[in-house]
Amino acid sequence: MSWIHAAEGSTATPASIGSCVSLSSRVDVAEVLEVVRGFNEHPDVHGILVQLPLPKHLDEQAILGAVSVEKDVDGFHPLNIGRLAMKGREPLFAPCTPLGCIELLDRCGVAIKGKRAVVVGRSNIVGMPAAMLLNKRDATVTICHSATKDMEAIVRQADIVIAAAGQPQLAAGYRLVGDMHFDECKTVAGAITPVPGSVGPMTIAMLLRNTADSSKRFLSGKLQAVVQPKKRGPLGKSLPRDEHLGPWSVVAGGSLVAGVVLQRTFGGRRQ
Repeated sequence: MSWIHAAEGSTATPASIGSCVSLSSRVDVAEVLEVVRGFNEHPDVHGILVQLPLPKHLDEQAILGAVSVEKDVDGFHPLNIGRLAMKGREPLFAPCTPLGCIELLDRCGVAIKGKRAVVVGRSNIVGMPAAMLLNKRDATVTICHSATKDMEAIVRQADIVIAAAGQPQLAAGYRLVGDMHFDECKTVAGAITPVPGSVGPMTIAMLLRNTADSSKRFLSGKLQAVVQPKKRGPLGKSLPRDEHLGPWSVVAGGSLVAGVVLQRTFGGRRQ
């Protein structure tokens, strides 16, 4: 939660408007979904962030899917992640920490195209989105995880390493350290980010940028808050019960339904 508090501090200006809803750790899914639905439908809300990880009894997929894709400034809606994974598609928003890593590379003049990039970790929050962003920038990407053999040799071959294992180490005095051994890595790395004070602030910056971009879309009239229908039609039945149907969602869902219809119509004619 520390970076969330820092983000709140970053928006503490007369022009900023924000709302933080803190719920009990024993809250049920229905109450969380009702809060999300209210923000989805509020015309003055342009960005929604669900702080992860959630308590284990809550359905993370249902809650993230309920966030309007047009307000998903954290970049975790299934449609945003899906478009991030597809060639020739672009999401409305990309996850903030991986996006911050790419921004750091760009600002430091580190070329990505054609480079060998290794991502250590495959979480939905950092590892996998980071690998997809690097792939979109034409890097040759390898993902390492807990079952990878000879990880050290793979990392040594990399031009770019993003460590996102999510297993922080402990040091004397409770000093924060990263997934990598900083003192050893800095002797061979051409550039390295310190811990703390590097990617964390970038995460906040990318969240604020995503929110600003979303505000521009809504204030320009390109997007509007959509009231979730009470009744579920044929399209609604083909999607998760609590997934919000904004304009992008309707297009994607309509394409899915059309594809199913065509497959059933012409599938039987194959030889």
